[in-house]
Amino acid sequence: MESLNNEKNTLSVEKTRVLCDVESLRSEKTKMASDICLLNKRKSVLESDIESDEKEKSKLGTELEFFGKEKEQLQSDINLLDKNKRGLQSAIGVLIKETTMQGNCIENMNSNKAVLEKDIELLNSEKAIIASELELLNKEKAITASEKIQLEVDVELLNQEKDRLHIDVELLEEEKDTLHKVLSEEKDEFIHSAINEVNEKVVARDYQELWEAQQELIKQMESVKVTRDTVIGVKRMRGESGDQVLWNFRDKRRATLKEVISFQVHRTDK
Repeated sequence: MESLNNEKNTLSVEKTRVLCDVESLRSEKTKMASDICLLNKRKSVLESDIESDEKEKSKLGTELEFFGKEKEQLQSDINLLDKNKRGLQSAIGVLIKETTMQGNCIENMNSNKAVLEKDIELLNSEKAIIASELELLNKEKAITASEKIQLEVDVELLNQEKDRLHIDVELLEEEKDTLHKVLSEEKDEFIHSAINEVNEKVVARDYQELWEAQQELIKQMESVKVTRDTVIGVKRMRGESGDQVLWNFRDKRRATLKEVISFQVHRTDK
């Protein structure tokens, strides 16, 4: 009996312990269920985060590739810009030298400006003097205006006189031409008459008189020097006789009395 009581007590204690354990397990179960729920939620969140991270990773990979290309382009641009920078630095150096030169030029121009200002002051003084002289010249101009009018009148009168003289000259020229024409006609008529008269006399005279006339003409023309331009002259014939004859040097033949007389008349007129 006592053994049963002990066993009963033991079982009661064991029951109490078991109940405590059960209660503890229930509490732990509840806690674990809560933890599992939280873990599931966290798992879902993590899965979602992982999926998002995968997408982000893919996006970042694409962007990284793009940035790699962009980096290469930027590096190329940097190299080009660096080259341009060196060129600009060189140009800046040239511009600095040019600026220095321009500064020197400006300094020289300022010096020239000071000189020019002095020159302008002198010119203004001379301008005042010239203005005074111009006033005097204007007065003289007014005085000479009337003289100019008188000179214009005189010039007009001289022009009229010149026109009258031109008319007189034209009339004299016409008269001169008329006289030349009349004299030429009279000269031709005289020559024609003289030739006809000589021809008639030659026909009427005998051979002796013709020969004597030729000899007389030869004597008259012996003094005329024969040149390249000679048309009628005296020529000594070749041979034993060596006679002198009247010769037409242009046609290379003996000259007729008509040609000789005509030549003599023209020479006398000259």
